[in-house]
Parts: sequence; structure tokens; C-alpha cells
Amino acid sequence: MTHVLVEAMANMKEDEALGIVDDLLAKGEDPQKILDLSSEAMKVVGERYQEGTYFLP
Repeated sequence: MTHVLVEAMANMKEDEALGIVDDLLAKGEDPQKILDLSSEAMKVVGERYQEGTYFLP
């Protein structure tokens, strides 16, 4: 499920990502691991920005 969180965040699916985080926390997942996954997702976003896939308005 953790890779699903990275994908949801990288694809800017806020509601889906928040739901996954809630599920992970409910299952006792380490909050630090969730933060690490968030960092991984931000790296994907950064790569997409550099490629021109994402842009800042």
C-alpha cells in the first residue's frame, strides 16, 4: 500500500492520499515512514517539474 501513497501524492490526488495515510496510521504504521514516503513522492513531483510535465502557475 505504501507505493500507492507515493503514486497518489505524486499524481496530486489529495483526498486519496489522505485516505491512505489514515489507513496506514490506523494499521499502526510508523509516522516517520509515512513522512519518508511523502519525501519520495515530492522527488517524483520534482522530476516531473524538471521534465516540464508539471508547472507552477
